[in-house]
Amino acid sequence: MSLKVNGVEVLDSANFGATAQMSMPLQGGGAALFLEDANKNATSELGLAYSTTFIACSDAFVSATQAAFVDMTFTAGSEDPMTVDVRSRLQIIRRPRDSWP
Repeated sequence: MSLKVNGVEVLDSANFGATAQMSMPLQGGGAALFLEDANKNATSELGLAYSTTFIACSDAFVSATQAAFVDMTFTAGSEDPMTVDVRSRLQIIRRPRDSWP
């Protein structure tokens, strides 16, 4: 399984792999993954920033200083043989908060 944000792989063992499955809140794996600049330092450090029951949060920074698209590409893994190597792509717009209507 793969999730890339602007070409950078954001899934790793600590936030959605074998290590995450062994952590108490994520036993058996996560059902949701939140990506945010968890430590507020404007860099992506990934890993498991924090978690709760079935929900993982990873430290992933995406700048919003200028309006631009965020490219997200998900490739399913072997958990569903019908979707192996099927890629889904989503583009969302990011805008600085002061440009909101």
